[in-house]
Amino acid sequence: MNNSNVSVVIVTHNSIGVLPRALNSIRPSYESGLVAECLVVDNASIDGTAEWVRKQHPWCRLIADGRNVGFGRGCNIGIERTRSEHILLLNPDATLASGDLQRMVDFLDGTPRAGVVAPAIREPDGGLQAAGGLLTPTSLVQSVLGAGADEDLRPIHPGDPPFKTCWVCGAVVLLKRQMLEQIGNFDPRFFLYFEETDLWLRARNAGWQIWALGEAVATHENAASAKTTGKKLYADCIAQHYFESRFYYLCKHFGWPAAALAELAEIGVLAAKAGARLLQRRPDDTLRARIKAPILRTPARGTAQ
Repeated sequence: MNNSNVSVVIVTHNSIGVLPRALNSIRPSYESGLVAECLVVDNASIDGTAEWVRKQHPWCRLIADGRNVGFGRGCNIGIERTRSEHILLLNPDATLASGDLQRMVDFLDGTPRAGVVAPAIREPDGGLQAAGGLLTPTSLVQSVLGAGADEDLRPIHPGDPPFKTCWVCGAVVLLKRQMLEQIGNFDPRFFLYFEETDLWLRARNAGWQIWALGEAVATHENAASAKTTGKKLYADCIAQHYFESRFYYLCKHFGWPAAALAELAEIGVLAAKAGARLLQRRPDDTLRARIKAPILRTPARGTAQ
């Protein structure tokens, strides 16, 4: 095992439009020796992603067996083939410069109980990815009711000093292998979405810390692959996977009764809001979109799609 360097894992699915920027951002870290290896796990892309990586970036190790196993399982495939003490999970629509990665490595090395660290993440519209706001049955109902902002939810501003949190975005995140060896990798039941939320909660329950580090800055386009699928989206997420994964996560950590009650309450509130808007002659499609998505349903136990 290489204790000083980083293994990078990128899971792709029809990512040819964004992947060049991600790999170009990582290559200087590879050439300097900070990154020991970069694994690209391709989930059955049909846009030439795998062929392009093979030809244009032979310094990367490509894993492409023609299956779409989802994000978390794809990460697991990559993680299991890495050898460094630090593992960077990087979305294909994200970038991270060498100096920012080094600051994340230094932070993990200097913080014994830190198992996860995420940078400030700039989005194309100038927004910043937030940290905190761990989903619970109560917070789900409060959110749909509009009952005020989660006190733990805060953006990671570039230059901010490090702060502990309960949740960070999995688009750009550095993990400590020692943590994964203790708690395990991503739960393979999650095909897409909430796999990192589940992992962070398991990490915190085992005594590990989740940190946000504003001194490192990344970029993330957000939902680049989801928008190419042609599937129904809900808040830029593929609706089927989002709601199945969310319900499974809530059942797993809070029990089926609480998860079911929260989801039914969400639909009830949306119905009441839709009725009020209809009376005001301001209809919208939120309720219809939610009803068309999975309700009280967990992901199938299959291994690929």
